[in-house]
Amino acid sequence: MLRRVLRSARRAPALRARLFSMDSHQRIFGMEAKLQDFGADSINIKDTSGGCGAFFNIHVVSAKFEGMPPVKRQREIHKLLHEFIHDVHGISLKCLTPSQYEKEKKEDA
Repeated sequence: MLRRVLRSARRAPALRARLFSMDSHQRIFGMEAKLQDFGADSINIKDTSGGCGAFFNIHVVSAKFEGMPPVKRQREIHKLLHEFIHDVHGISLKCLTPSQYEKEKKEDA
């Protein structure tokens, strides 16, 4: 992992400096802004690594996901958030349509 980070630092030192200077809250704020620009109806991002920014749970609800298979939804969000998540240890993505989200809420209640 460290080798990969150092290799990418040689290619894009300005990007590396900006991303590594971000704390968890700044990273979440940036991801939320990108997802709002994407047109997400609901966004929930949590740092589940205890605040160090190593692992994030990301839940996105968007009408743009209608008719899209789950893997394609996740790829779309992964591409969109790449600048914020390329150097974290892991992410958990849950991408739902509004109808799937409502159904899930009813099942949880």
